Amino acid sequence: HFDLGIAYKEMGLIPDAIAEFELCLKNPTRICIAHTMIGICLVEKGDLPQAIAQFKKGLYAEQKTDREELGLYYEIGRAYELLRDPKEALYYFEKVKKRDSTFRNVQDRLNAIQKPPPPAAAAAPAASGGDDIDAAFDDLMGKE
Repeated sequence: HFDLGIAYKEMGLIPDAIAEFELCLKNPTRICIAHTMIGICLVEKGDLPQAIAQFKKGLYAEQKTDREELGLYYEIGRAYELLRDPKEALYYFEKVKKRDSTFRNVQDRLNAIQKPPPPAAAAAPAASGGDDIDAAFDDLMGKE
């Protein structure tokens, strides 16, 4: 189901991907990554509050790696950044930086939040969401 969910996501069939990842929730070893992938799909769909809820559910998974947890904190920060909630985004990005200052581009995210862009460039972070989603996916799958 996980592989099928990945395939559906890559084809842009987000509801089908979510359905497959939801089936993965039955496997205790896949709960964290399934919630992460559901959240990533929801970000892609534009449902940021539900994405954050899925990411937080992933944090409560009993079986997760440190890297999965780090990725979830990053994804929560990114979702809050997209929601234009810098205080919450800063909180989660700081958690990432404390654990691994080299994780993805966390320092760039922190710099962007602490020094807001000029009004004309305010829409730019949302436009680059696809690259962030791809990077998150690659990180989850162990690709650099």
